[in-house]
Amino acid sequence: KLDPSMQDRVVIVPTALGGASATSKIYSAKNNMGNSVVGKVIKDFKGQEMMKSEEHEIPIERMDSILNVGAISNTHVRLMKMDVQGFECHVLEGMGSVL
Repeated sequence: KLDPSMQDRVVIVPTALGGASATSKIYSAKNNMGNSVVGKVIKDFKGQEMMKSEEHEIPIERMDSILNVGAISNTHVRLMKMDVQGFECHVLEGMGSVL
């Protein structure tokens, strides 16, 4: 649960960020949910198992389009931390005018 002192500063949007509106699959490795990759399977090592039960269709949106909707419209982003497993260029492309 989100700390009450942060609730007016954080908006959770259950969407992946990318360069265009789309849907894709997210793949997760068995025994390492930190190895979750959008669009293709990338293993940490040759014998790593990917879990079929943890393949999910997810929505992908551009960050600039998300920041132009509803309660977060006209939000100024001061800091952004990304950990997107090689998807950085797609996320940056989708930031458009936010950058």
